Order: sequence, then structure tokens, then C-alpha cells
Amino acid sequence: MVYDKGGNGHYCVWPHLQCGITLLLLPLQWGIFKGIGLTSLPANIWAVPLVSFVTTPLVLLALPLASFPPLSYST
Repeated sequence: MVYDKGGNGHYCVWPHLQCGITLLLLPLQWGIFKGIGLTSLPANIWAVPLVSFVTTPLVLLALPLASFPPLSYST
């Protein structure tokens, strides 16, 4: 569920979930890498929707089209 009906209207749930996952994984990240990346939260907030809503649908669209020779790339 991307949007949820709250008391003040619609609000986005994804940043809340991403912040929670990041906070829960901080001890694991500290234990494995001996540090915490400050850029991980902004990078994931930007990259996860891009991969989910752009890259994955384009790859799934390209897979069946690859079987048609005029549409596929061949050298």
C-alpha cells in the first residue's frame, strides 16, 4: 500500500517504512562494516522506487520482445 488515508489526508508510507528498516538494520551494518553509511537512507529512498516502478517493468516488457527478431538487438 503506497498511500494510506490518515487524519490529515493522504500521506506516503514508503519513507516511514524505509526509515524503520534502516534503523532496524543499523546494528547489523555496524557489526559487519564497522560503521554506518549516512547516505544509505537517501540513496535507498531514491533507488528503490526507481528499480521497482521503472527498471523491473521495462525488463519484464523486454523479455517477451526479445524473441521477435525485428525487435531484438543482434550483432
